[in-house]
Amino acid sequence: MVLQEDGSFAASAANGGMRAGGPDGDGLWIGDTRYLSEYRLLVNGQEPVATAVRVESGSVHIEAVAAALDVRRERYLDSGLHERITITNPGSSAVDAGIELTLGTDFIDMMALRGFAPELASPPAATATPTARGVVLNEPGGGRAAEVVIQPPGTRHHLELQPGGSFSLLVDAHPQSSRGAPEFDAGLARIRDAYKSWADDCATFETDNPAVNELLRQSRDDVRMLTQSHPTGMYPTGGIPWYAVPFGRDALFTSLFTLAMNPEIARGSLRFLAAHQGRRQDPSNEEEPGKILHEVRTGEAVDRGFWPHIFFGNVDAAALFVCVLAEMLDWTG
Repeated sequence: MVLQEDGSFAASAANGGMRAGGPDGDGLWIGDTRYLSEYRLLVNGQEPVATAVRVESGSVHIEAVAAALDVRRERYLDSGLHERITITNPGSSAVDAGIELTLGTDFIDMMALRGFAPELASPPAATATPTARGVVLNEPGGGRAAEVVIQPPGTRHHLELQPGGSFSLLVDAHPQSSRGAPEFDAGLARIRDAYKSWADDCATFETDNPAVNELLRQSRDDVRMLTQSHPTGMYPTGGIPWYAVPFGRDALFTSLFTLAMNPEIARGSLRFLAAHQGRRQDPSNEEEPGKILHEVRTGEAVDRGFWPHIFFGNVDAAALFVCVLAEMLDWTG
């Protein structure tokens, strides 16, 4: 299960849990750096089992069961991960339960996790320091830190739920700062409003088949989830989790295919790629004058010289750039 919002993305299992050793890039990522790699909810020592998952308007809603309890998780991203966990007793008798949040991170670089910077592939685990607000995860030796704000505070809680009773936890995970945690419902409403504005700006396609209409709606929202904002406009990333950064040909193909829905994707992509066009001969990143980039990366692998910030290694992006520019002019004048 994945979510992305303008430079941050999260990948997890269907029940919402994240495991550092998973094969699918589990965690909360800010750019190419993982700020949360271990994030699991345990009820009496066991993770809940997902029964239904719904992704809509930039948020995810998970229904799960844990022994005799129902678990609902609502999650969205906005410069970090924000989640409300509600545990309810649907039965006719009282239930005692212990709940726990397990938290951790490694601040690993995306290119290191993918095997392209083996020198960075085994970073030490962060140290966890409890605070009055929750937990701070510090990179050994100083440097980066992630803060997880929990309301009510604490990673462990003992519940005594009467029939129909419920208990809620609010969790906010982000790079450490002095800011307070956002009000959950207000933040969720902002994300939903952004998706509504996006839908209003797009052409509407409707058929007499409800399943096809749902596919079109979900596809439109999925394209919005893939985009990031830049001074040059909106730009669709390559994909989540491994390619959640600007790619050249991926954005150009996406621009071409979505011209009928919203030409702003093509405008933003073309402007971004033109602004980062090759200027010189540089064999280290395959840059050449006029060449259109392949991908843009940030993070420790770039900072330490193991991977270029902008890599130009492709043979087709420049030709695609001209094709998309011509098509956009045909569609929009």
